[in-house]
Amino acid sequence: MASLDATSDKKRSRIATLVVVCLAVAVAARIAIPYLRSSLWQGYMDSAIFTLRTLFSEQKDFTRAHPDRGYTCSISELDSNAMLREICEKWAEKRLRV
Repeated sequence: MASLDATSDKKRSRIATLVVVCLAVAVAARIAIPYLRSSLWQGYMDSAIFTLRTLFSEQKDFTRAHPDRGYTCSISELDSNAMLREICEKWAEKRLRV
């Protein structure tokens, strides 16, 4: 009977340990997910700012090269930058007007 109680105590101890570990993981996830989500959004914002700066720089270069036309209305005319070319290709694949 004593060995049966010892086995039962070991199982309870393992289950209690498993529950504590699961709770610790859940609490850590609850704390980490909002932080990671805000970091992800900050990355999106940085990417958008970089894209807009690149677009503005390319527009200035286009205006210098074509003073009679001024700014272009089509991003596809700004083909000197690889990133903008990639954006135009993606937009063309999605059949968006460039």
